[in-house]
Amino acid sequence: MRLLAALLLLLATAQAEEPPGEPQEEDPPPDTSLGKEVEKYLEETEAPSSGIPLDGRWFHSLLFESEDDAFLVHIRGRLLVDWYWATSDDYDSTVTADGVFVRQARLGVQGHAYTNLIYMLEFEFNNGDARVRDAFVGLRNLGPFGRLKFGHMREPFGLDATTPIPFHTFLYRASSTRALALARNPGVRLHNRTLGGRLTWWAGVFRDGDPTGTVVGNSGYAFTAKVTHLAIREAGRLLHLGFSASFRQPLEHTARFGARAGPGTGPQLVDTGSIPADQAAAFAWASALRLRSFTLQAEAYLVHVSGLGTDATFHGWYVMASYWLTGETAIYSEWNAVWDRVLPRRNLHDGSGGKGAWMLALRFDRVDLTDGGIDGGEMDSFTFGVTWMWNPNTRVKLDLVYADVTGGPLGTGTIWYMMTRFQFDF
Repeated sequence: MRLLAALLLLLATAQAEEPPGEPQEEDPPPDTSLGKEVEKYLEETEAPSSGIPLDGRWFHSLLFESEDDAFLVHIRGRLLVDWYWATSDDYDSTVTADGVFVRQARLGVQGHAYTNLIYMLEFEFNNGDARVRDAFVGLRNLGPFGRLKFGHMREPFGLDATTPIPFHTFLYRASSTRALALARNPGVRLHNRTLGGRLTWWAGVFRDGDPTGTVVGNSGYAFTAKVTHLAIREAGRLLHLGFSASFRQPLEHTARFGARAGPGTGPQLVDTGSIPADQAAAFAWASALRLRSFTLQAEAYLVHVSGLGTDATFHGWYVMASYWLTGETAIYSEWNAVWDRVLPRRNLHDGSGGKGAWMLALRFDRVDLTDGGIDGGEMDSFTFGVTWMWNPNTRVKLDLVYADVTGGPLGTGTIWYMMTRFQFDF
């Protein structure tokens, strides 16, 4: 290309020379010759590109964005460290052992580029290994189709399961959610809002994969969809209603459901074990009411598995209430239809005697994994939680959990947990 430009310059220069013996004009017209255009091209290609300037700022996380909003880079991460203690008259030390562990350590980046491209890549670090959590690329501003994502992401199912862990009321999701809701899988997903932002919908096709997002085999296909409606959307008042459904072919024709009542480690108190099945249908109904500092939330699940000699239905539900003693209000993300980051009225040690934000919460939870000759067990649990927010990025949590188990792999019994978490996320 540069050789061609040089030849054009030489040709244009030769054409611009005056014939011998003819006088020059006293006031020649502006030079608009081909040679001038080629010179301009060569000058521009010689100059190195200065790139696209991004302005950095801290808004509860590290953001870099261009002035025209065509580019956004959001550096994100979290660190959750849990301590737990357990006691029981019915279970041995393998169940009641005390411990401390890093619940989550993640680092990632998300944002958009070239106006309409969206992306996210997040890794979780555990025991010296890095594992992909969310990893997708897609497009936004697709008219009635909203956003399209390809990659590894959480399936759109339920409210408790899709609210990010750092913004949860308790240390852990309800046992019914942990047993019956869906996790991350590779797939393709559409997402948009309508009716003035009151109705939000998702629909996607996924494959059941391992924790790395790898799928091997000819089964594991799933169609999952979710719709939510804001029946009330006023200052300080909100009513969220949601319904989710998933129809799936279990990977390798095997399904399994189980849950813990306490920390995210150790044996599961209810567990179906591996179930031969070639079909599964899962449903979730969710509602959440916010009245300024008070929030009431409930959700119910039903999963039916069938085929290869199996015909069983499992179900669960929870109800929970929370109240901010210091006057804060739970923040709701209308685009994602989940709870978001709460902002304390006064941060801890903010220079004016700030004490941070305090919240009390209570939850009842039930899950039943016994049906169709499968003894996965039943469990009722009560959780009392206290949250102390130092600032928008830092929380300290304390949960007391009582669980009553009937049947299941460990047998009937009761157990108490006390758990605490130190959390920083951005």
